[in-house]
Amino acid sequence: MSSTITRALLSLLFAFSLSGCEQDDGGGGQPGDATDDPLPAGDVPRALVGDWRFGTVSMTTFWDGNVFQGGSGTAAIFRFHDDGSFEEFVYIRQQNYGCVTQVWTSMEGVADFDEGVFRTHLRAGGYKASDTCVERFNFQRPMTPEEVEKSGREYLWALEPGEKLRVFLGEGDAEGSTFERLDD
Repeated sequence: MSSTITRALLSLLFAFSLSGCEQDDGGGGQPGDATDDPLPAGDVPRALVGDWRFGTVSMTTFWDGNVFQGGSGTAAIFRFHDDGSFEEFVYIRQQNYGCVTQVWTSMEGVADFDEGVFRTHLRAGGYKASDTCVERFNFQRPMTPEEVEKSGREYLWALEPGEKLRVFLGEGDAEGSTFERLDD
């Protein structure tokens, strides 16, 4: 995985863990709760409709014959629908000494594709975090309206031979991340 992707994911992990320190307002919201704002219809190329996955596992994750020794890893899924809507799921797991931190992010909205670029416009999203050592970092909450508004992104992309989707976070991301189609 490129260092750009790693930095971006670690920045997200840090931001989500900080924002999770807020107390629940008792509103009952769940990750993925939708806002009332209508979004324009998206435009997804037929070849991209479906589920696409990307993931890494640290080489420190292993079975030593007695116990599973966990390291770190990242997983991401884009799910593009033929009506122009999309879902994105990101999972990050980090183990440091005896502490395990896990972060899940879900987003949904519409995606607009142009030649080599796609933009996401969110309708809803949510965060969940788990930390085995710092209890205040354990939370689950929907994105605030401000976070939904700020979380749309622009990606560079290319469809490669062998059903592979290469996604770049921007022009400075020389390697990108290769997503593979999930079997139906």
